[in-house]
Amino acid sequence: EGSVFFYRLKQWDADGKFTYSRVVAVEFQNKKTVKLTISPNPMTESATIAFSLLHIEGVELSVFNAVGQLVSVVFTGQLDAGTHSQNVNVASLSSGNYFVKCTTNGGTTVVSFIKN
Repeated sequence: EGSVFFYRLKQWDADGKFTYSRVVAVEFQNKKTVKLTISPNPMTESATIAFSLLHIEGVELSVFNAVGQLVSVVFTGQLDAGTHSQNVNVASLSSGNYFVKCTTNGGTTVVSFIKN
């Protein structure tokens, strides 16, 4: 799902006259290949990371603390297109803000969560 934008240029001559170029269409593709959520948020013991893939991809789900240190790798592997979920145990984490990072062949998506 992309967006199409149309544009044309207006060129002024030294004598003050102007002309327009032809109209050109430019299409921008949405490169985000993952829709990622985590619930419940905030959480105390465990949570479910839900994500959807547009096509078969290599996936890595990781948890990072507020200063960007890797806390754990939740999942690494290849998954088919579709909706997936992965449970994550956060009972051993200190209270605070954390991030789940989903890295695929198509890019990276990050969501934040709070551990109570």
